[in-house]
Parts: sequence; C-alpha cells; structure tokens
Amino acid sequence: MNDFLLSQVLVAIAIGFDLLSFQFKERQKIVACLFCAGVLISTHFALPERISSSNTKTSITLSHRCEFKVTS
Repeated sequence: MNDFLLSQVLVAIAIGFDLLSFQFKERQKIVACLFCAGVLISTHFALPERISSSNTKTSITLSHRCEFKVTS
C-alpha cells in the first residue's frame, strides 16, 4: 500500500472517530475520540511528507489532550 492510499485510509478512520464522538455524552469519551482522530489526522499529514501541517495538527491535538487533563 503506498503512502497516499494509507493516508486516505487513516483520515477515513479519523472521520469515523469524529462522528463517533457525537454519540457520547461523557466528556472523557468525547475527548478520547477527538484525540484519536487528531493523532490519525497528524499521521495523515506526515505520510506524504507535509511535516509543517502535521506539526500544527499534532500541537493542536496535544493542547486538547492537556486541556482535558487539567479540566477533568
């Protein structure tokens, strides 16, 4: 499987996690789904060597995860 196809599969799974997050009412589960989606999207950008986009998405994802730990 080439990098492009793998990156598309990863973003499709990430969209699934995004949609799954709408089904939960508990904040912990919602943030966990969004965190997983963020990691997958970061990897999606890193595979075709778009490192600056990947770094941006990774920092946003980590800030959401840190915010969750502080406010929980």
